Order: sequence, then C-alpha cells, then structure tokens
Amino acid sequence: MRRASLLVLVAACGRIGFGAEDGLGPARVQHGTTLVSNTESLASLEPIDPDAAFLVFGTLADVTEPRTGMVGGQIDSPTELRFTRALAGANVVLAWHAIEWPGIAVQRGLYVPLAMESSVLVPIGAVDPASTFVVASAYNDSFDFSGNEMVRARLVGTDQLELSVVDNGLPNAIAWQVISVPGAQVTVLEGMLANGALATDLTAADTTDRFALASWTASDAMGGIGFGALSPSITGPTALAVSREAAGEAITFACQLVQLPGAYVQHGTTTIDAGTLAIDVPIDAVVVEHAFAFLGGNVRGATTPYVGAMPDDDIGVTWFDAELAAPTTLRLTRAATRQATATASWFVVELP
Repeated sequence: MRRASLLVLVAACGRIGFGAEDGLGPARVQHGTTLVSNTESLASLEPIDPDAAFLVFGTLADVTEPRTGMVGGQIDSPTELRFTRALAGANVVLAWHAIEWPGIAVQRGLYVPLAMESSVLVPIGAVDPASTFVVASAYNDSFDFSGNEMVRARLVGTDQLELSVVDNGLPNAIAWQVISVPGAQVTVLEGMLANGALATDLTAADTTDRFALASWTASDAMGGIGFGALSPSITGPTALAVSREAAGEAITFACQLVQLPGAYVQHGTTTIDAGTLAIDVPIDAVVVEHAFAFLGGNVRGATTPYVGAMPDDDIGVTWFDAELAAPTTLRLTRAATRQATATASWFVVELP
C-alpha cells in the first residue's frame, strides 16, 4: 500500500489573466520518456524553435556508479533531443519535458573541461539576470558519487555562466541552458548548508506563483548519496528551506526563485515510503500541453536519510522522474528504494 506525507501549496491567484504576457506567444510543451541503453540516446520532437525552447528531465537509474547513471541532456536540433552518459550499463529511463515559448531567448552549450579545473566562466550573450534562470545537467566518468558529481550553475554578471565544483575537477561534460523570459522575475538566493547541518531557512520578498530550482557543490572528500541529496522547498509567503536528511560535509548552493509571466504554479513536498518506487500525487487540473513538472533539487533530486556510501551509493533512491500522468495527476517515480524513504519537493508549472 502506498502512503505519503503530502503538503500541497497552490498559487493563490489561479488563472486570472491567463493569456499572452509581455509579448510572449502561446507556450507548447512536448512530453516523453526515453530509454538510454548505450552511451547515447535520441528522442524525436515535433518541430520547435530551439532558440525559444528549453528542456527539463528526470532520471530513473538503479546504479551505483556515476559513469552509468549520470545523464546530460540537451535540445540538439529542431526535431531532436540528445541524452548522453559516460559509459553504457544498466538501462536508464528519462522522463522529459520540452518547453517551447515564443518570445523567450535560450542560449545553450556543452562545456567539456580541457584540464582538471574546478570552476569555469563560460561567456554568454548579455542577459538581464533579473529575468533569466539556468538549467544544467552533466555526466561524469567516475566510480563513486561524491562532491564533484554536484555542479553549481549560476550567472556571474550579465555575460558569464559559472560552472563549479569544490575540488577534483568538473564532470566530463556539462550541458547548460540559459533561459531569458521577458517579464519574468528571478531571485537567486545563495548560501551554505554547514558541515553536519540538515537544513537552512531562506527569506525572499515573495514566493507567490514561483518555483525554486537549486544547484550545489561540496568537497570531494566525502562520498555517498544522502549528504549530497539537497532540495529546496517553499514553506511560506516569504520563506524557503534548503534541506537534506543525511548529515555530511558543507554544501554551497545557489537557489533560483522564478516567477514566469502568466504562469500557474503548484508545488508541494511528498514523502515516498521505504518500499515504494512510485506515487501519484493529486494536483489541480492543468492543460498538459502547456504544463511541465520537475523536482527542485536540480530538476530531478529529492532528499533521503539513506547514507548510500560506496559501494551502496545508489542514486536510484533519490533521483526521480516527474510526469504528468493526467491533467490532475503528477506521477513521481524512482528506480530503487534500498528500503529508504525519499522526500520530493516538486513543482508543476502551467504556462499561458
């Protein structure tokens, strides 16, 4: 039997004024699942404009090595998505959402380090940081999960993207997207979860109709899944929390709080039982062709008390696929339980 601890906080303004905003055209979202059985898989799209589209996806992988479980994803052409990992192994299933929104501007790239560098500033076309957010994914040819599998991605000024880890070098490749949306409001809250701490509270001017998306990094001295399984959640009208369930090293994070013009946002936290792989979460009805879903922990990540140190560092416990199974149902799925709970901070965003 499935049991869940569920807190749903729904945007208060509803769909009042739902329609074209700030010169933006009607959004269109394509959804799908892709099986990665080798090092690379492609997914087909109905034609889109890549300059006005971005990708979010979850990862379903019952593996204990980053080289087979970490997947980088990108819009590769107007009709194709490309997903890549460092080494073939156990099958990985990705649930993806490709969001096209005429009027937005998206820059993307794949950064491949040429040396053992822990931080890089990638030049980008000038953007307004107050209306721009970042999404990144990566793959790495490594044997165990530790600090340098966690990449913090943030804007520096108006024309640079910083990708960083604490030490031991960036992953093999980082797929990044810089998404600028006219009329959006983006606030970046940066901080540190202290060594041994499980949570820290953040304050924002307003969390209404917003989603939170965090990326982070930690020292490579400590391995394991639980200490690095971080997640942001919106806890009140001006309050957020960034938390984990397994104590460990200090983690440095950047949490983006994003309001998109005309968007209807639902969010909540759901705890999945120790023996459960999937759960259906009821949501207010959305138009699926205009909506997408993800987890606040770098799009796919939840928290878990499972320590998961090598050789039991199974990312399947805490990485999720988030799918809109129906207009009123969000489906959260993970690949492994290791008899541990996991708590997902999720967001469903419906665009005009």
